[in-house]
Amino acid sequence: MDAEDIIALVFHKAWINWSKTIARKKILNEKELEKWKKLWVSFDKLGEKQKEKYRKFAKEIINLLAENKYIITFIDK
Repeated sequence: MDAEDIIALVFHKAWINWSKTIARKKILNEKELEKWKKLWVSFDKLGEKQKEKYRKFAKEIINLLAENKYIITFIDK
């Protein structure tokens, strides 16, 4: 898994937590809730279109880090 997908995965997990909080508050109508429930899956089970939405945010984070002279390195475990 590359840096982009790792960051995208974190965004997705955060969205799941946030969306479940919203769902518990019963702010959504039933149709919206059902749509969200379909996305309450692990990142690897999302469709490519949905993954790309998260990757777009991940790219923004990576670019912002690079612009500010941060480097992402990987350590092989």
